[in-house]
Amino acid sequence: MKRNRLTFFAVLSLLGASAYLYTRSRGPFFPRMGAADIPPRKLENIIKRTDAALEKNPSDLAALVDRGVAHFHMGPEFYDESHDELSEAWRNGAFDKRVFYYLGVLYENLSIFEEADKQYRRFLNHEPEDREIRMRLARLEFRLGNWEEAIEQYHKLVQKDPKDVTSLINLGLAYQSRYKTESSKKGKDRKSDDELKGLLYQAVANLEGAAALNPELSKGIYLALADAYASSGAWDKAAPAAETELSKHPAENEKEVYSLLAQAYKKLNRKEDLQRVLDLKKKLKIK
Repeated sequence: MKRNRLTFFAVLSLLGASAYLYTRSRGPFFPRMGAADIPPRKLENIIKRTDAALEKNPSDLAALVDRGVAHFHMGPEFYDESHDELSEAWRNGAFDKRVFYYLGVLYENLSIFEEADKQYRRFLNHEPEDREIRMRLARLEFRLGNWEEAIEQYHKLVQKDPKDVTSLINLGLAYQSRYKTESSKKGKDRKSDDELKGLLYQAVANLEGAAALNPELSKGIYLALADAYASSGAWDKAAPAAETELSKHPAENEKEVYSLLAQAYKKLNRKEDLQRVLDLKKKLKIK
């Protein structure tokens, strides 16, 4: 009898351990943005399960985070619940990267950008190689006009993947915007000419790199490259880049493209091309 009882408890312990390992192997509930939609029934079941878990143990932080994640995926009308649950878990010591991921996206969706920035950086402290959140942070810094920070983040993305055309474009545009910001400053706040040339060089290099990888760039990118060439005095390169913009996106940015082309051909003393551009401007009634 004693031997049978020992055998029973050994089997029970083994089953318990197996169940624990199975649960752990499934990992946390962490569906990323852009993944397949989660069935409402599954989200409702998670809410019920976490209700029971928290009723049994109000300090169950994993259940509280699961609940916050489920409420997030139930849509913006449940953002308040998601925010409160994830924030409470964080205040009570949850060391769970999902808190920062979902709070960051939530804040960004609500246009509370400074808080989104904090949460994304906290997430990257856990997962520095995470491309999605690095890209979100870079895009956020770019949107806020924080050019130095945007450059830092896009540079890390390009270092990780030199063929990342989107990051190359945005890195080039961020360098160009920083160049324009810095060159507009006066006095002691203004950077040296060499520093300004360096910013412009990086803008051109990254935009050229993107064009080499994918010549079919979206509207405005060849125009930005043409503008960067013009700023550096490379009018012989500015004109072809502007012509490329015009050929690929003829209905977009016409005024800016024709103005830059006219300036380029005037600088290059290409009178016939200049007259052609001026005639086209007149025909299209572009002032």
